[in-house]
Amino acid sequence: MGDRRILACLLAVILLCSMGGCAWAEIPATSPDVPMDGYSSYSAVSNLYTHVNDTDKPSALEGMTLEGYEQIAQNEKLALYLRKETASIRVVNLENGYIWGALRQDQPEDLNKTWSSFGNSIVSIKYYDEAGGIAQIGAGNSKNKCSYEACENGVVLHVDFKEQGISLSARLTLESDHIRFSLEDSSIKETGSCVLGQVWFAPFLGATVGDEISGYMFVPDGSGALIRFRRPVKYLAGYCERVYGNDYSIDNPYTIGDLNANRGNDFLKDSETITMPVYGISHGYDQNALFGYVQSGAEYASIMADPAGIVTNYNYSTAYFTYRQAYLQPVGRDGAGIQMVQKTPNTVNPSVCVYFLQGEDANYSGMAKQYGSILTQEGNMPDYALQIPAMMMDFIVADIQEGYLYDSTTQLTEADQLLDAAEYLQQQGITNSSFQLLGWQEGGLNGYEKLETYEDTQLGSLQDVTSLQKKLEKQGTALSMYLAPLSVRQVQVSSENDLGIALSQEVIQLMRNDQNVFLGDIQYLKIKKALSAYTKQIDSLKKAGLTNYVTDELGSMLYAEMLLDKEMSRSQVLTMVSGKLEALTGETGLTLYHPNQYVLGTTAVYRDAPMSSSRYAFETDSVPFLQLVLSGNVMLYAPYANQSFYTDMDVLKCIEYNAYPSFLLTGSDSKELTDTPSEEYFSTCFDDWKATAVSIYQRIDQVLHHVHGQQMLDHRVLQEGVVLTEYANGSIYINYTDTDVTVNGVTVNAVSAVFVSGK
Repeated sequence: MGDRRILACLLAVILLCSMGGCAWAEIPATSPDVPMDGYSSYSAVSNLYTHVNDTDKPSALEGMTLEGYEQIAQNEKLALYLRKETASIRVVNLENGYIWGALRQDQPEDLNKTWSSFGNSIVSIKYYDEAGGIAQIGAGNSKNKCSYEACENGVVLHVDFKEQGISLSARLTLESDHIRFSLEDSSIKETGSCVLGQVWFAPFLGATVGDEISGYMFVPDGSGALIRFRRPVKYLAGYCERVYGNDYSIDNPYTIGDLNANRGNDFLKDSETITMPVYGISHGYDQNALFGYVQSGAEYASIMADPAGIVTNYNYSTAYFTYRQAYLQPVGRDGAGIQMVQKTPNTVNPSVCVYFLQGEDANYSGMAKQYGSILTQEGNMPDYALQIPAMMMDFIVADIQEGYLYDSTTQLTEADQLLDAAEYLQQQGITNSSFQLLGWQEGGLNGYEKLETYEDTQLGSLQDVTSLQKKLEKQGTALSMYLAPLSVRQVQVSSENDLGIALSQEVIQLMRNDQNVFLGDIQYLKIKKALSAYTKQIDSLKKAGLTNYVTDELGSMLYAEMLLDKEMSRSQVLTMVSGKLEALTGETGLTLYHPNQYVLGTTAVYRDAPMSSSRYAFETDSVPFLQLVLSGNVMLYAPYANQSFYTDMDVLKCIEYNAYPSFLLTGSDSKELTDTPSEEYFSTCFDDWKATAVSIYQRIDQVLHHVHGQQMLDHRVLQEGVVLTEYANGSIYINYTDTDVTVNGVTVNAVSAVFVSGK
C-alpha cells in the first residue's frame, strides 16, 4: 500500500503543478480578458480527433453489376435483386443508380470457398461442433440445400445446412427506404451433433478491398469512430464489441480490456460500451453510404468491423447475433476450468434494417440524422424541456477507510463545506449549479449496505439534508442524491444469496489483479433485489422532499442471471429495468449515467458522455455521432474534468461535442482519501479546483450558451485541426491548431472557438 500512496501523491503534485502553469484559450471574441498562450497539442494523426477527408482515391466501387441477378422487389427509392445460386443480393439506389452488394464475384481469387459463401450470403452462421470448436458457413455454400419462397416485397430463404444438421428460414424484405433482414427463432431446427452459435445477415454487404476507394467504416465506439479504408495491415484483431456491453453472467468478467498488454487490469481503461446498436459504411465522401440499425435482438447483438489485413484484405462491417457462446466452467478452487458451450440458446428473433444514403447525407452526420429519425419514430428520442446548463459537481460525502484493527467511515464533505462551495460559485457569477452527493449513506460510498433503505445519512437525517437542499437552492444550487444499485463491494452485502449467479454457477464478480487493493473486487446483485432496494430508497427520499436523484449502472449495465431453475434472460432483465425507469420518469425525465438505447426515452440529463472512441490502433478518427443524435434533446455532461480532462484541448473538445464539464470533489483535502477505495481519485479537494473549475465552465458556456436547446445538424473538418459544427441558429468554428485561421470568411484564433450566428 505504501508504494501506491507515494504514486498517488506524486501524481497529485504533478497535476497541481501543471494546473498552475495552465493558460486557457480565448474562446469567443466577447471575452478579451481570457488569457491565451496559443499552445496546442493537436496531432494530425491522433485518432482522438476527426480529420480531413482524403479524396485522392476513387469514390465508387467498380465491377459491381447486376449480371446473374433477378429483380424481386422495387419501390420509388430502391430496387432489390437476388442471385439464387449463391443466395446473394444486390440493392440499387434508384435516386443515383449506385449498386450495393457484397462480393463482386461468386468466389474472388483472394477468398476461399468458405469465406466467399459466408460473406456473400443473405444469411450465414457460425456453429459449434461436438468438441466445442466453432466454424462458419454461408447459406450459398454448395453443400447446403436452399429454397426460396416469395413474400410481400421480398423473399424467404429456407436453408438446410445439411452437414451441420441445422436449418432455418431468413426473411429479406424491401421497405419504403431500406431493406430488412429478419429471422424467427421458431424456424431454427437442430437435428445433428452441431448447435447454432451465431447468425449473420449479408456480412460483406458494402465491403471494399484495401484502399481501392476513399471512405470509411463507422462504428458506435464511445462517441463514435471511423476506420478509414487503408492498405491491408496485420492487426491482431478488428473491432468487435457486444451491444450494451458484456453480459457478466456468461462473458468473462475477470479481465478488463487487457489490450494484449503486459500490465494488470488495474492500470488499463476498459473499452467504451456500445450504447447504440448501429454501424455504417461510406463509399467516397458525401457520395454513397449504408447505415445499419439493429431493430430487434440488440441485447444479443455484436457490432464488428474488420479493416483490411485481418484474415482477409476486405474492409467489412456488420452486426451478428449470438444464440450460444462458450464460457469457462471452473473445476477447482484455483480458478482452473474447461470451455463449455451454452446448452440452451438465447431467444433472439433478430432483425436488421439497412438504409442507403447519398449526397450530403452519405457520411456519419447523415447516419446520425437517420438514427435520430428512427429513435423519434420508435418513441425512444427524449422529449423533455431541456435544463439550463449547470455547473455540475459531484461531492463524495464519506467512504469506508481501512484500519489496522477495524475499518471505519471517514467524512470527506460536510454540510457547511457544500454551502461555502455554493456561495463561492454564486460570487463568481454562476447562478445555476448542481451538487450531487455520492456516499451520503451511513458507511459511505463503498461501505453502506446496498439492500438497506437509509433514513439517516452521513450529513444527518434525510430531513437535515432537505433543509440543506433548501439553503443551497437560495444560492442557485440544486441538490441530488446519487444511487448506484447494482455493484457492491464485499462489505456491502450480507449474503452471497443476494448476488447474481453466472452460467458457471459462480457469483458474478469483477476481480482485480492487485489483490492488495482495499475492497478491490466488485460483485453484482440479483436484479430483482437491486431494483426493490432502489425503489424503496427513492420512495424514502421523495417522502423527505428529496425529489432529485441521479442513477448510475441501471440503464448502462445489462447482465442476465443464470441460477439453475431460476434463470432470468438478458431480454427479461432489459424489459424489467426499462420498465422500472419508465415508471419513475416524471415530466422532467431522469438523470442517467451512460444510458443504453432502451432507456434513452427516459433520459433528460446524460452523465459521463463519451468524448472520444476507445482509440484502437485501427481507428483513424473519433467523431461526435452520439452528440449529433442527442444534442438539443438531452443535456450532455463530459467525464470528470479534474480526473485528466481539463486542458485547453479538452475545453475545445467539450465545445465541439456540445457537452458541459463535470467535477468529482470533496470538501476535505485529497489526502483524506488515503486507505479508502476512492484513493484512486488523486485530486478532489474543492478548494484546489474551484478557480479552475469556474474557468473551465465559463469558457465552455461562453460559446455553448448560444446553441442551448439546438440540434447539432452537421459536423465537418474544414482543414486539418479546424472543425465546423452547424446548428439551426448558427455555427461554431473550433481551431485546435497553433495558428490563427480564416475559413468561410471567419477568423478563428489559435486554440480557440467562436460562434457565428446564422441570422
